[in-house]
Amino acid sequence: SVGEKSTIQIKCKKCEEPNAYSVDLDELVVEVNEGDSVIEVNDDISVEMKYPTYETLISGQINDDKEEETDTAMKLLAASISAVMTQEERIDCSSQPLEEVLDFLSSMTAGQLKSVSSFLDDMPSLKYDAEFDCTKCDEHNEVELKGLSDFF
Repeated sequence: SVGEKSTIQIKCKKCEEPNAYSVDLDELVVEVNEGDSVIEVNDDISVEMKYPTYETLISGQINDDKEEETDTAMKLLAASISAVMTQEERIDCSSQPLEEVLDFLSSMTAGQLKSVSSFLDDMPSLKYDAEFDCTKCDEHNEVELKGLSDFF
């Protein structure tokens, strides 16, 4: 609806005081980088990527509070692989156990892993530039809000 706003708390960069900031949701910009969803791992293997859904991100299958950040990142990457393709076959990863996809990722070289994970770096995201003067110390703040978690 027109004129919908979300009031969020943004910490001052100088004194860390939370400041109420009203974001006009109609002014949010979704940045979409046009990239190829098929990434060549080597001469014989390519992977078809997909962006993770919001449901995947909040379901708990990706992020367990007890896990290391690296494990969470690998699970997110595994959940983002739609298919593994060779010359002879296309393996649909949605029908494979997550552990098998993680094993496949673990078998990659650092360079291969970087090229596959770069797909997520270009994932569409919400972006908004916020400016405010801190209510406690009067410091002028310019903050880039990015991703759903910054807005709600």
